[in-house]
Amino acid sequence: MAIHKPTKNLKARLQAQLLLAGLLVIATPTYSQVEPQIDLEDYNLSYIYAAVMGSGTYKIDGRRITQLQAKFSWTQKEMTSTDVGYSWVAPVGIGYDTVTDNDWLDTIFSENLVTMSVMPGVIAQIPLNDTWTLKPLGNLGAARDFTSEETIVMGVLGLRALGKWYLSDTEELRWGGGMRLAGEYQLKSYDSLAFTILETGIDYRRETGFDLLERKVNAGVYLLYQHYLPAWEITDTPIGRSEILSITELGVSLGLRRPRKIMGIPINRFRVGYQRGKSFRGWTFGTEFPF
Repeated sequence: MAIHKPTKNLKARLQAQLLLAGLLVIATPTYSQVEPQIDLEDYNLSYIYAAVMGSGTYKIDGRRITQLQAKFSWTQKEMTSTDVGYSWVAPVGIGYDTVTDNDWLDTIFSENLVTMSVMPGVIAQIPLNDTWTLKPLGNLGAARDFTSEETIVMGVLGLRALGKWYLSDTEELRWGGGMRLAGEYQLKSYDSLAFTILETGIDYRRETGFDLLERKVNAGVYLLYQHYLPAWEITDTPIGRSEILSITELGVSLGLRRPRKIMGIPINRFRVGYQRGKSFRGWTFGTEFPF
């Protein structure tokens, strides 16, 4: 989450992200010889990915998952060099899950899955010194699967740390690390899932020499790594479980050195990254370096 220069306290700030997910084409194995007859209630799905993966298009063992997420936030108190800051957030996500790649999945599902989620929460920003900031966070919300008529309660609790180093007048290096606890409970099927995410990342930025909206433009490259404890069980299928143990993301970004508001909406940064893990591929889209 970006740290902006202090403005007046209790000033509402809307930060909107409206991102279009692209198409990812990856060869995955098919299982046309398997033709089980099974009801939707016997098939275990996880919905918490909508909260932890953000906007993008992902492929997990033949399941194409597309997420579009808008993030609204209000800064109750700006962080200064000595004072703690607080921000209220309300990520709203729409998920589209198509399962046309595997024939045995077509037998289970006759339609695509469409979900909507909202995860309001709070983020605190605690300055440790000129370099380091601690960011405790918590979200609690719900999701709705309109195909299976399932309602899901979801929550995330975590702690992140961000360090910034200015290598020169035109170069900046950021390192982030943290841990998040994520879980869900499905009210109709009584299924539950919980896991821990250990994450770290590095972000390098350099001035381009160009100006946009009267702000200096910089370009960057970043690397993120997430490790799940225990392995994240995405689905429980007739041919076994689909699990993710770790995800690596490599991406690029383009942004303004200082945010600029247009119609009250801060314009700051855009990034795109490619994620990879076991049985997992995906393109993701976002704004600031996630730490």
